[in-house]
Amino acid sequence: MSDLYDRTGVKNIVLHHLGDGLTAATTEGELRRRANPPHSGYPNGYEYPEYDYGILANGKVVEMRPLTIIGAHTQADFTLYRSGENWWNRNSTSVVIGIDSEKFQPPEAMVLSLITFLGNFCLRQGGDISNIYPHFQISKTKCPGAFLDYDRVERSVDRFLKSGVQQADKAIIIVFGPLDLVLAYRLAQKLGIPIIPRELNWAPQVFNKFYIVGGAPEKGPEFVNLTGDTWEDTARAVLEELKKHG
Repeated sequence: MSDLYDRTGVKNIVLHHLGDGLTAATTEGELRRRANPPHSGYPNGYEYPEYDYGILANGKVVEMRPLTIIGAHTQADFTLYRSGENWWNRNSTSVVIGIDSEKFQPPEAMVLSLITFLGNFCLRQGGDISNIYPHFQISKTKCPGAFLDYDRVERSVDRFLKSGVQQADKAIIIVFGPLDLVLAYRLAQKLGIPIIPRELNWAPQVFNKFYIVGGAPEKGPEFVNLTGDTWEDTARAVLEELKKHG
């Protein structure tokens, strides 16, 4: 059995790719089956998946390994990052993109979702860009893969945090589905505010204005509904909102 260990307050997060030659067709089931890390020296007990969160090609975020047990994703190889046995598995969480990005280009929806996820993780945990580590920074590995533009991810998350946290009206974008995510990202870049998927409504007490992109409209003066009967209707609503902001 995996050891109980409370990681719910950690600020550090390590970024991985799934590897194993898997393509963008990787399923949620394949993500969850990754319960046996490929390296020795990891904590015993793999009744849970190796990674804490996973991101599929369509941008869906999958919660996998509980943060109430020790992690099973990283061992430090470089002296700078060695802080005792299983330090990283006790003091960080992990997110994996469901593709072998050493061989294949991650889809745009996956990358945008990763950027959004990392930005929201930092907001929720009180961290910043310095708390995000690509796996290769800690261990002798190419993970998370050459085809993931990590520089872009880092720049985008940094911009997301520097602009979004300081918004006077403390606004946030709530996005319904993968296609809506592309529209929401454009709005987030323009307004400098974060995005969350509807199913991961983190820290709602921090915000007092909500842009709803896709899905059913919400009632209340705090909601700006950018929705419609079709995706094209939603796209038009988002474009009209973008025009209001120059």
